[in-house]
Amino acid sequence: MDVNQAVLAAKAALNGEWAGFNVEQRVDMLYAVANEITRRFDDFVEAQMGRYSPS
Repeated sequence: MDVNQAVLAAKAALNGEWAGFNVEQRVDMLYAVANEITRRFDDFVEAQMGRYSPS
């Protein structure tokens, strides 16, 4: 996905379900995603290297 596609997707999200969440809810969700990415960082690395095998 290039930057232009990301911008279009973000704009579309503001017209969808995301628009119904307040700032605090959005922050909570983004932190939850970031925490899960951090927790599973090694899985992301393995997937990028083609060696990921779900346990």
